[in-house]
Amino acid sequence: MDYQESFESTAKAELGVARRLAAQGDYWSAVYHCQQAAEKMTKAVLFKNRIIEMKEHVISGLFSSRILRQRRSKELTRVYRYLVRLESHINKARYPVREADEIIPPMERYGARDAADAIAQAEFIIVTLQKLLDEPTPSETAI
Repeated sequence: MDYQESFESTAKAELGVARRLAAQGDYWSAVYHCQQAAEKMTKAVLFKNRIIEMKEHVISGLFSSRILRQRRSKELTRVYRYLVRLESHINKARYPVREADEIIPPMERYGARDAADAIAQAEFIIVTLQKLLDEPTPSETAI
């Protein structure tokens, strides 16, 4: 198994974890795992395209500049928008946040609707990017 396959399979597993957590009522944790699923599937696409300079969790900019710019489509533009939305939860879904004079833990910030939205976004990203992963690379088509 290479990095691309590993990121791809881990992304799908993370989405499964998110679904189970949401079903248990652990919405905040489900949202976090959706972000992780989207990030890992995006990294699988980046690896397939020989883009390996990603060292951070925020990869929407790299996706936009290296994938979306070359393959602009409605679906990939939507993937980009969802990546940005899910990235906003990287820290909010894991750490307490100060709001006015109150400290709000992540489990109090998220509800069922938040988890359902995040799951739908991560599913769209995974399904859409799977199509890119299934396309043959130029070296595979050159015979």
